[in-house]
Amino acid sequence: MSRRSPPYGLVLAVGSVCFLAGAFLVPRDLFVGTLLAKEHASPRSVSERAHPLTGHELGTIALFEQVSPSVVFIMTSHRKPGDGLAGGTVFDAAPIEGSPMDGPLDEFEWDSGSGFVWDDRGHVVTNYHVVRDAVDLTVRLPDLSDWPGRLVGIDEDKDLAVLHVEAPAALLNPIVVGRSAPLRVGQRAYSIGNPFGLSSTLTEGIISAVGRTIRSGTGAGRIIQDVIQTDAAINPGNSGGPLLDSAGRLIGVTTAMVSDAGGSAGIGFAIPVDTVNRIVPDLINHGRPRRAGLGVRVQTEVDRRIDGVMIAYVLPGSAAERSGLRGSMNPETLRFGLGDVITGIEGRPVRTFDDLYGLLDTHRPGDRVDVTYRRKGKLHTTTIDLQVLPPEGREEEEGAGETP
Repeated sequence: MSRRSPPYGLVLAVGSVCFLAGAFLVPRDLFVGTLLAKEHASPRSVSERAHPLTGHELGTIALFEQVSPSVVFIMTSHRKPGDGLAGGTVFDAAPIEGSPMDGPLDEFEWDSGSGFVWDDRGHVVTNYHVVRDAVDLTVRLPDLSDWPGRLVGIDEDKDLAVLHVEAPAALLNPIVVGRSAPLRVGQRAYSIGNPFGLSSTLTEGIISAVGRTIRSGTGAGRIIQDVIQTDAAINPGNSGGPLLDSAGRLIGVTTAMVSDAGGSAGIGFAIPVDTVNRIVPDLINHGRPRRAGLGVRVQTEVDRRIDGVMIAYVLPGSAAERSGLRGSMNPETLRFGLGDVITGIEGRPVRTFDDLYGLLDTHRPGDRVDVTYRRKGKLHTTTIDLQVLPPEGREEEEGAGETP
């Protein structure tokens, strides 16, 4: 029931407090006395008993204490661009002894990122863009000891890199590796890293989406599939750090964020751990990923009239040559014609190079796949044992730059 205000101008007195149109009017002496009493009042007592933590809080604390010893701080130095403008974060500490920086300090700029310990042999995983073009790498372990980092292997297309430090095994705490395939939208996600150079920072959110496809900002700008989207805050400096599930297991490597102002906007992306777990052993053992492919070069210019990907050139001795595929250039006559047009892999349609790359990227060298192609208007299918693509086969060439 609402209280009706008295008629305008009518004052009802109740003791020393008056109500006027529903407002409180306090006598001046009483008001001043109250203020003086508060000014001289003793401090409020503080409860000595700690507030009991919730189960969720206890789980988050345990997760951080479990995983943070596996997360490292990566400091890099780069030569300044020719215009002399610095673009990195300047640290107070000078480079460690033995640094390859052979010029005055004002010729270099410093930046930082995140990473995590992969094994007790000293391998550290991070993003390729964190260490790209670095002339000096320093890995700071959770005990605050600094170690020179040696670049072991890179995958520009997946924005992944592996470093090695000569730290004793007692200081190395390998991260627990999980799986990304079973992830579901809505489950908790946690990021640990060094945003803006602030070490050992934990942020929490959820998995906002799975199965995203983004384009790598390094290498040839290839697509990265099955990327995890999260609203856990990811800022500059988080790159290369781990994305975790509620059990503290690695589910992804934070690699990118969407932002208009350079800060977190609640949309971050992580390379799925299933991809990481497939590539990192190759980087450790071979320095490069062992890509599975057909051994062909394809047309880079898209012709909308061609529903598929036209083969420009079949590499000699390749799996494609053994299967009888033909390119638009005849290696014997050096004349150009119409090459075979790949339209499907394992029954799944191929319309663009991204389609072809994405389907082959899910396979390993030695896998046998059915390739559907069109030749002179007729569809054919052949079976091909995928080969390891040579590193030089991934470089672009004029007119036929992509090599699946």
